[in-house]
Amino acid sequence: MPLFNGIETAREIRMHDKSVKVIFLTSSPEFAVESYTVKANNYLLKPVDTSALHRCLDELVTELRQASRSITVKSSNAVHRIELGSIEYIEAQNKHIIFALTDGKNISSIDPLYTYESKLLLSDGFFKCHRSYIVNIYHIDTHTQKEVKTRSGRRIPISRSCQKEFEEAYFLTLFGEAGEDR
Repeated sequence: MPLFNGIETAREIRMHDKSVKVIFLTSSPEFAVESYTVKANNYLLKPVDTSALHRCLDELVTELRQASRSITVKSSNAVHRIELGSIEYIEAQNKHIIFALTDGKNISSIDPLYTYESKLLLSDGFFKCHRSYIVNIYHIDTHTQKEVKTRSGRRIPISRSCQKEFEEAYFLTLFGEAGEDR
């Protein structure tokens, strides 16, 4: 870029819009650490691996789709507003519900799991894959018939009775088609 480098351009953009998504595509690795100062979403080196670029763009699409929607969660000492895009999965443990968030934090709720089942719809990317788990399909890294692995590495079981329905919901949510039509 003749007048500004990418970091300077991102700084200028941030002065006007703090929420715009920034991905650097460059052949220069020396600015990678500095890209954090402008809150870049990613820093990809040329030649760009298409699967890495697709993964990066998929994550941004997920974040943008879910950013405007949120739910209110009561814990024992506070009320939390949680953006749907930040929920990786929800787990029922004893008499509490644990909201596992993409930033690594967990929020414990005093409400039962069924309270959130109707609030977290498949159209928002959520699926109840087991009696104790609701998973955000957009945060699944891989899955088999028996379990899903989230982007954070957590393994969540898929009950036998949900396997076929999960497969269909997964492909419908991510690709707009049922599993058999692949």
